[in-house]
Amino acid sequence: MRGVVTIPAQHREALRSIAQMDSKLCDQLVDAIRAARVSESGLRAAVNSVALDPVAFDALMSSAVFRSSHGLSPVAAAEQFAEVLGLGDAATQLAKVLAEPNLVLVAKALDLQSTYERVLHVSRIMTDLRPVFSDDDTVPLAGTIAHQLQVITFEQSGIHDFFIAMDDADLKVLRDQVDRALQKSENLREAVSGTSLAVVKEDE
Repeated sequence: MRGVVTIPAQHREALRSIAQMDSKLCDQLVDAIRAARVSESGLRAAVNSVALDPVAFDALMSSAVFRSSHGLSPVAAAEQFAEVLGLGDAATQLAKVLAEPNLVLVAKALDLQSTYERVLHVSRIMTDLRPVFSDDDTVPLAGTIAHQLQVITFEQSGIHDFFIAMDDADLKVLRDQVDRALQKSENLREAVSGTSLAVVKEDE
């Protein structure tokens, strides 16, 4: 079944430039992808070393996910992209890039990682000294330190944020949980390091 192709505006020029690459430059891009470390940063560096458009990596990730999710061959996907971009039958180079297994693997892994109801965008902790006043509210007699965790998330309905009040004890518990999660992540990487599995998303 033919998928409904939508290309984000910010990706159009990047895909157009790849589709219009000469054969030699396209081969360089394919070679760079094949030689790259199978990770987000490794593949991004490989693509950026050849492609001139700074969003070429993101455009290829989006295109590879579309191809995979719609069960399209590299040629069929490239032809649809070329048609939307008004490039006629100039799909050969793009199809050659989209056929690279490393590209598809990283794209699917990154897509899988963000397939949640909420994905963290950014967080920050604000710390305040809150005064405690006398009964007549004229003189601060003491103070208490309070923290507020702001969490901003990506959701299907848009970007949302919420706030959580915390004290020092809460921060220590949160720090311990983060440390444990990072240690688990390191242990899992070590466990698969001697296997054929590749951990695509790196800690950066």
